[in-house]
Amino acid sequence: MSESDVSKNISTFKLKISSPDGDSFKGRVSALYVRTTEGDMAVLPGHAPLIAVTVPCAARYVTHDHDGDPQEHVVNVTGGLLSVDGDKVALLAAKKD
Repeated sequence: MSESDVSKNISTFKLKISSPDGDSFKGRVSALYVRTTEGDMAVLPGHAPLIAVTVPCAARYVTHDHDGDPQEHVVNVTGGLLSVDGDKVALLAAKKD
């Protein structure tokens, strides 16, 4: 957790969003919302480890600015894999728009 996260009491985890075109995001977030073959899923800090297949969706993740205000970002993915392992989360997209 970065110093600014600690000072604002914001729990975060490391997120990496990748596709065959390369990484589109790499950083700390407080939430990831994505659709899997099992339905919509929210990944929050401390989530149990898992691997899931994602389906076409507008994946959303939340970062925080220097004042601690949330900033929501959207990336369209056509499917792929989601991996949660401790505080490291990877969204491997087959293709992103």
